[in-house]
Amino acid sequence: MWLNVYKTVLITLVLCMSFQTCYAKSKFNDVQPGTWYYESVSYAIDRGFVNGYGDGTFRPDQEITVIEALHISLKVLGYKQPSDRDWKEWTEEIATRLQLIQANEFQVLDAPILRQEMALIGLRTLDQRLESDYMGISNKIKDIESTDYYWQQVLIRAYAHGLYTGYADGTTRPLDHLTRAEAVTVINRIHKKL
Repeated sequence: MWLNVYKTVLITLVLCMSFQTCYAKSKFNDVQPGTWYYESVSYAIDRGFVNGYGDGTFRPDQEITVIEALHISLKVLGYKQPSDRDWKEWTEEIATRLQLIQANEFQVLDAPILRQEMALIGLRTLDQRLESDYMGISNKIKDIESTDYYWQQVLIRAYAHGLYTGYADGTTRPLDHLTRAEAVTVINRIHKKL
């Protein structure tokens, strides 16, 4: 009889552990397998870079702000926010100290971040230690001329480092706002290079 009880408990534990693992991968009702961002979101969630919302959603299409992108970047670098500090003040202080942003570079940190701005923060997060060949990349980006020279150089570097791959039509849409799903995709690529 005890053998049957033992087997039942063992099978129950194995099933519970299996369920828990599956649940962790798809705990948000708006992040489903088969979506282009599923793996990126799962990767970021599993490593504690991002969280969802109390209503059980991740909101992958919601725009992300500059300060939120910086906060995630600091998590990728291994920084932990002290519990007694306001997360926005702490993030701005550490991001400025690490030169992820320059003083007065962003007028409003609570504003939605542009794709080209995320490219800049991503490159700074990588500490620009990667060596890449930038020649020829600008010819591959169809809408490179839609932004000024400074941001063109940022986008070329982002492509060279593998942070951006662009859209299927060969564009980057550098002046579009970044979504949460796009942000975690870039953050994950940064993390994999560190």
